[in-house]
Parts: sequence; structure tokens; C-alpha cells
Amino acid sequence: MKAIFVQMNNAHKTLCENIETKACEKEVLRLARPREKKTRVLGNVRCIIGEDSMVLVDGAKIKGR
Repeated sequence: MKAIFVQMNNAHKTLCENIETKACEKEVLRLARPREKKTRVLGNVRCIIGEDSMVLVDGAKIKGR
């Protein structure tokens, strides 16, 4: 268990030391994308396209459509 923490600490140090480089920026974005996708909630999307090709966001209009 301690070996895991040592490896994580070393990786974190390396990331912090190289944070200003372009390669590190790509690495941070690579790590952030999956985390952002996990937090995105798609079940609460409350809009549809109406008959006139307008986006409907009002609950009553959505039910009427």
C-alpha cells in the first residue's frame, strides 16, 4: 500500500515540476477530459426541437410538442 502512495507522490511531483511545459499541458488535459465527462449529466437535458425548428426549453411547450 505504501508503494502506491510513493508512486503517486512521485508522479505528482513530476507533474508539478513540469507544469509550465507544453507536454505537461497536454497531459493535464488528457487527465481532465474523462473526469469532465463523468460529471456531465445528460439525463436532465430539457430541450427539444419544435415544429418551426426552434429549440423549446419551456416545460409546457415541450409537453405540448
